[in-house]
Amino acid sequence: MERLKEYLGICEKRCAQYFEQYPKSDVKPEELKIGATEYFLRGGKRLRPAVLSLSAGALGGKEVELAVTPAMVSVELFHTFTLVHDDIIDNDDTRRGGKSVHILVRDLFDGYEGASDYGRDVSILAGDTLHAMAVKMLIECADSPLFSAETVLEVLKLLEGNCINELLAGETNDTRMGLIKSEAFDVGSSEETLEVMRQKTGVLFEYCAKAGAMLGMNVADPTVKEAVALGNFARLCGIAFQLKDDILGIISDEKTLGKPIGSDIREGKKTVILQEAYKNANAKERRLIEETVGNRTASQESINAVKEIFLLRGGLERAENLASDYISEAMSELKTIKSSEYTELLELAAGFMSARKL
Repeated sequence: MERLKEYLGICEKRCAQYFEQYPKSDVKPEELKIGATEYFLRGGKRLRPAVLSLSAGALGGKEVELAVTPAMVSVELFHTFTLVHDDIIDNDDTRRGGKSVHILVRDLFDGYEGASDYGRDVSILAGDTLHAMAVKMLIECADSPLFSAETVLEVLKLLEGNCINELLAGETNDTRMGLIKSEAFDVGSSEETLEVMRQKTGVLFEYCAKAGAMLGMNVADPTVKEAVALGNFARLCGIAFQLKDDILGIISDEKTLGKPIGSDIREGKKTVILQEAYKNANAKERRLIEETVGNRTASQESINAVKEIFLLRGGLERAENLASDYISEAMSELKTIKSSEYTELLELAAGFMSARKL
């Protein structure tokens, strides 16, 4: 796993250096620039850029791997735009160990009437700014002689067509599933939840691998077998990644994870963990779950009690087993790609996604 950590560090450095060169002076006023750049500058795992870079290297070699840096930064900015908007939707106050953008901007205008509303408004606009940056940086791949304009255009269409449509559908479905029926408590189905995970997380990882494959081969066709195989691999890993994210949202701590623990419970998120535990719970435990899940004013004591039920009644175990199954299926897709240092690192990335601690 040290090899993977080293590679992720290299990806972080490549992304940071390229983003530093981006002219940000045209992003005004200052609070909008802060909102658009804050999360990126805090760093991150850079898994999505790494998947794109490794996929390009696996099919195009070292020169191409290095040339896809604009696309790496693009997908990280695209991902960051979704996080900024997610934090508004989920009412999360922290992200990556610091204040969420809407809280950060609110506090910049502390003492002004309407500062809270302004913070949320600027966050929406900051997300839009990040989206625009992501498109611009991806187009910059066309400046390299290694990539045809046609290939770059098809990669852009993949991002701004299928990928974003699926992602927004997933976010909408996820938010809707958080609604609590007044007449009866409904945990939803694991099939619905896993489909939302595919849309919200798997699809963007799939894009990274397909984009890397297309750029690596310089082909304007996302249906070539190598792109499909790597896309399938990354999508399955992405679902496992989200399952692990839900697990860490229960068992980790806020300092390690960099975001609130138990917020999924308060927000009423329909996770596989909740569904399995509720199915196996006794009547008393079900009542506590019903009273706590989706209750944004629930006490920490109630949150902790529900977390214990999730552990006791097999919710966490079910999510862990599913994540392992998805990774096994993903590995069968990766084996169709010629073995190299890049596929070895992709295999390590798959293991990290299902076994990570943060």
